Order: sequence, then C-alpha cells, then structure tokens
Amino acid sequence: KEIITWKVPYKVLKTNFSRYFLAGILYSAVLTLGLILCILPGIVISFIGPAYVNKITCSDMPINKALTSSFQAVFKSSNLWSYIGMQILAGIIYIVPTVCTCGLGGIIAFPMLSIYSQHLAYNKGIIN
Repeated sequence: KEIITWKVPYKVLKTNFSRYFLAGILYSAVLTLGLILCILPGIVISFIGPAYVNKITCSDMPINKALTSSFQAVFKSSNLWSYIGMQILAGIIYIVPTVCTCGLGGIIAFPMLSIYSQHLAYNKGIIN
C-alpha cells in the first residue's frame, strides 16, 4: 500500500503548473463564452468540467485535444443521463453548505465535490 504525502501532489503541481494554468484559462474562456452567447451553451459546457480536469491531470494529450475529447467522453456516453443527474445532484449538494455558511463552505465543498464526482464517474463507468 502506497502512502502519498503532501509533497507528491505539490511536486506534480509545480512541474505541470503551466499546463494546468493554461487548461484553466481555456476552460474558463469557453465557459464564459458559452454563458455570454446564451445560458444554455454555458450549462452544457459546465457538464464536461470533471472529465476535462481528469484528462488534463491524467494524460499528456494537448489541452485543446483534451477539451474536445471531454465533450466526446461525456456526450457520446451511453450513460449520459446518469452523468447529468449525478452532476445536478452534486450541484445541489454544493449549494447547501455554500448557502448555509454564506459562501465559506463552498471553498471546501467545491474541490471535494469535483474530486468525488470524477472518481464516481470514471470508476462506475458512467463516462470513460
């Protein structure tokens, strides 16, 4: 059994910082553009977030290829509605502690929800 200390994630983050930063800029720009054009495209783009983060962190594919691959992984999945339901439920779970703590709970709830939704989606085969 491997024990991972705090030094390991920080080392990975430090060595791949520019990749993660540029991926975040690309996703934010696409999401913002989708929300500006009409709210519905922004909502659709928001559903690929966990798949995109997983592809950025777990593969070496180029950032723009990871974005298009995330769309395919989510929207060509046979379990699309299960994934969308999971994401809506995750959003509701996020809203409760955020509202109850005047936004402070969101600081902890959002990263945890992102990690757990990715884990569930990939390990249960909802998306691939």
